[in-house]
Amino acid sequence: MIRYEELSRMIRKCGDYAADRQSGICRNYKKDGSVLTETDLYIDRLLVREISRLFPEAAVLSEESGLRMPECDSASTPELYFILDPVDGTDVYSQGMPAWCVALGILDKTGNPVGAMVYAPRWGPDVRTGLFVRLDPGHPQIMTVNGIQFEPRKDFSKSPLRQIVISSKIHKALDLRRFSGKCRNFGSSILHLLSPVIHEDIDASICTGGFIWDIAAAHSILSFAGMELSDFEGVPFSCSTALLNGTETADILIAGSSANCKAVRETFSPATVPATEQSPYPSSV
Repeated sequence: MIRYEELSRMIRKCGDYAADRQSGICRNYKKDGSVLTETDLYIDRLLVREISRLFPEAAVLSEESGLRMPECDSASTPELYFILDPVDGTDVYSQGMPAWCVALGILDKTGNPVGAMVYAPRWGPDVRTGLFVRLDPGHPQIMTVNGIQFEPRKDFSKSPLRQIVISSKIHKALDLRRFSGKCRNFGSSILHLLSPVIHEDIDASICTGGFIWDIAAAHSILSFAGMELSDFEGVPFSCSTALLNGTETADILIAGSSANCKAVRETFSPATVPATEQSPYPSSV
């Protein structure tokens, strides 16, 4: 418990650092065209070092520096995997927008989601506190949102979809014309997937795949909240060896209550836009 308390303080420290630096940040680009800033690299170095110090038995996988296995015995299976996205939503972060976060997902040795810490210092109804979601591994588990124990507020029974959150590339994958409600887009995969949990009037979210660091923290929180994370065929998401090795999943992921995820599948159909009509320019979530 003490180790997780120290880790939560470090997550907050890194998020506050990123918020302080945001107004003067410079955009750089990776080889794949995605945005990279010095803030991403600084937080990556700091948190990978601190997680390895606090949890020497664990492996750490970060978007910016890859997989670091435990030094004690790299041939054995780690007890835990810490999956880090130093700044999830770097593109919007670099443009001065608020929808970004420091995201850490925690998996057990079999890849099951068991914990998470997500800090979005400029997100939420209170600009002084932002949004901090914490779920420590262990039994019994308690999830807190800004220090207050989480209590589900939603009715999980099926109802007409009114508002959903979508990723920036969803128009290339799904035909949205049958949906009569409102679509929201923020800029952070983690905040997208968490929207049905943290925003009372968001019924579901849809994301066009991603890497494990775009998913792991939200997966743990959704699971604890009794919600579903599954693909467009209804298959529950699970972390594979390929994902831990840095492979991107092409699956469309749907998050929300089981009833609302089913309603999403019944409402949307695959897009029919020819590949030649799609934009050649890279875009991030």
